[in-house]
Amino acid sequence: MKKEKIQAFLALFTATFFWASAYIFVKQLLDNVSPYVMLVVRFGLASLILIVIYNKRLLQINLEMLKAGIIMGVFLFGEFFTFTVGLQYTTTSRSSLIIASYIILLPFAYLLIMRKRPSLSDIIVSIICMIGVFFILGNDLGSFHLGDVYCILCALSYALY
Repeated sequence: MKKEKIQAFLALFTATFFWASAYIFVKQLLDNVSPYVMLVVRFGLASLILIVIYNKRLLQINLEMLKAGIIMGVFLFGEFFTFTVGLQYTTTSRSSLIIASYIILLPFAYLLIMRKRPSLSDIIVSIICMIGVFFILGNDLGSFHLGDVYCILCALSYALY
């Protein structure tokens, strides 16, 4: 059992490390490459790799799976697009904070998608998160940038995804 806990911890640590470091790497890449080229290369390579790995399973996709995949793909692309473009116009720290606050939007996404009211505790937690974001951003709230708007759209897309 201890080995499984260590593996789980390492998996979570690795995922968190790569997720967090993406902000730094993307910001550095944006100094040399346009966000559009970066997204085309990123999604193009990922698509080619997935086609090679899952080529026979792709033939088993039915219309319902295709429809769900397209809807999720639109939101995921929206998340990557707004994240990448947003980083062009704001700092990595502001971007990561704003995007990580997608948790604030989850109860509302749940209401929209599932057509069920979120629990009172979910709403309270979202409000607490929102207050925390305002405290952390502090004096910078008055200086909203175009990148911040893109990052808010990224958080919205991520919550809906």
